[in-house]
Amino acid sequence: MLTCPICSAPLSAADNGVVCPAGHRFDRARQGYLNLLPVQHKNSRDPGDNQAMVEARRDFLNAGHYAPVAQRLAELAAERAPARWLDIGCGEGYYTAQLAQALPRADGYALDISREAVKRACRRDPNLT
Repeated sequence: MLTCPICSAPLSAADNGVVCPAGHRFDRARQGYLNLLPVQHKNSRDPGDNQAMVEARRDFLNAGHYAPVAQRLAELAAERAPARWLDIGCGEGYYTAQLAQALPRADGYALDISREAVKRACRRDPNLT
């Protein structure tokens, strides 16, 4: 499902990360995420939301303001019962965790450009990739 951001070949699981047939390797961070954004494609040293932004969004979402949206999203996903799903722009994993719970047999993936947000998503649910 994942492809190499350098050569577009498929990525396969390897020791503590993923690798493509050309040997491009991406290690899994100790927090559990994979960083697939090559350094030459970054427009800043640390792209995406910073820690303060991520914490503010987490606090807002955890207060339940969007709980009905998250619940309905999980219901719709469960009705379709996909084998795989992808949360692009997952942030700190609020909706990702809802999808993972609603689709326990499906392979789920979550992506975000913010390293800080992805760290939070992995803390929210250690089973997320």
